[in-house]
Amino acid sequence: MMRSTLLLALALAGCGDLLPVSDRVPTSLRLERDTVTVTEGDELGVRVILLDQNGKEFARIPDWAAPQWTLSGGAVAAEGSTLRGVTPGQSLGKVTVAGLSADAVLRVNPRALELVADAYVTQSVQRPDGSVPLVAGRDGFLRVFLRGDQPNFFTASVRVQLFRGGVLQETIPLAPSADSVPTVRREGDLRASFNVRIPAEMMQPGLSLVVEADPAGAIPRKPASRARFPAVGTMALDVRAVPKLWLRLIPIHQSYLGRTGRVTASNKDQFVRDLLAMYPIAAHDVDLRTAYTTTVNANTPEGWGAILNELRVLRTLDGSGRYYYGIMDAGERPSLLGLGYLGHPASVGFDVLPEAAGTLAHELGHNFNRRHTPCGNPAGTDPAFPYADGAIGVFGYDFSSGLVKTPTADKDLMSYCRPRWVSDYTYQAVLNFRAAGDNGTRERTADAPAEPSLLVWGRVGGATPVIEPAFELTTAPSLPARPGPFTLQGLDAGGAVLFSLPFDGEALAEHDTRERQFAFAIPARMAHPERLARLRVTGPGVAAERG
Repeated sequence: MMRSTLLLALALAGCGDLLPVSDRVPTSLRLERDTVTVTEGDELGVRVILLDQNGKEFARIPDWAAPQWTLSGGAVAAEGSTLRGVTPGQSLGKVTVAGLSADAVLRVNPRALELVADAYVTQSVQRPDGSVPLVAGRDGFLRVFLRGDQPNFFTASVRVQLFRGGVLQETIPLAPSADSVPTVRREGDLRASFNVRIPAEMMQPGLSLVVEADPAGAIPRKPASRARFPAVGTMALDVRAVPKLWLRLIPIHQSYLGRTGRVTASNKDQFVRDLLAMYPIAAHDVDLRTAYTTTVNANTPEGWGAILNELRVLRTLDGSGRYYYGIMDAGERPSLLGLGYLGHPASVGFDVLPEAAGTLAHELGHNFNRRHTPCGNPAGTDPAFPYADGAIGVFGYDFSSGLVKTPTADKDLMSYCRPRWVSDYTYQAVLNFRAAGDNGTRERTADAPAEPSLLVWGRVGGATPVIEPAFELTTAPSLPARPGPFTLQGLDAGGAVLFSLPFDGEALAEHDTRERQFAFAIPARMAHPERLARLRVTGPGVAAERG
């Protein structure tokens, strides 16, 4: 009954074109294109197609049934059944004919766009101006950002040219990654930039680049556009050669508890994953030592400190120039997760992966002379850290996951908060420390040959000063790196001074900040062990002797 009434209504209205022929009934409505793009001020040509119950198109739609448009968004205006783009942007449209409807996306481009391009290369973290230095011999990640001054639906391509020493090395075309040029720079979204990996062999000193947006000139541009970056010449990248990192992982066997740190040749790379992902490190050599056995009880922070001091002595005994990182099975409720020296290449940490990788990176950060950053209430924070709540402050990029790290949500790895990444502040400080000649850039301690020496070690400045038993060995000498407020002396039986060494000692980053530990291999020609009767350490609040 309802169908007959509709057909009758169409006939009485004089709709010859919609009269049922072989019982044709208007059944569906569609558009030739459901997304239409025009230039500001132009008419949108949207063809409306009315179909019968068999899917066949009616030849024409009469004036009495002319399409009626309902619009939202403001970019398009209707003049009767005619649509016109009035301002750059997007409108959503609904067209109705004979009670049927269809939807369309209506987009309006500006007549000209102020197109701006810029770019930077990152290896783990980068400032917007690209001023964080880069490391030679490590992959780089180029991000190119385009911006327009108005909403638009232009698809832009990019051409990148890489130069070394002013000579063109490679031209890289980058296809459009979006259906519009953004109006703001969105570093947090990889889809809003053109991205390309620059291989490690290309990342060398003398590298520079040029970025050209829309090289074919397909986008109409305003005179103020800056589609070439930089505007003239090339952008020189600050690529620096850095020392090779030598690192040794040492399983710690605790005879007191019968446990050994679970690090093996098959999983050692997992321990250094975060270290290599975040820090300015390219060439590296990570090896695995045989287990070291300690009798110290590691269930207290003091026990961790004593084991760390033993590890420092072990490094001296081995005559090694590597960073030493001890790995312990700390049990279900460890008193600490890690402990390291500030500015000296030895530290220890627990063995539960994947969390242990973050701990290793954190403790090596201390070895790179970095203090804590202010999040999670750690002791001994860096007063110069520039960002609130320990945030990384700028955007980072993780090659392994392909994820962007954000300035406020991600926290500097020298804090106690998560999720953790490296800030530009910490990254550059580590780069500067290592470039100045840190203690882990050689496989051996020095070019000087091993010779008979006296190893003296202990700790001062804490609750109780301790001079551990000294012993003779043959190794490369290791004397105080710098003078300080403490003095180590060797005395003969008559009280005469055989040697006197002012020293500062090494601070423990996670522990009592007053405590300093020391271990020196003093050449026998200086120590005179055949005459030595007593060792004495003096300094502020310290007076200790050992016979």
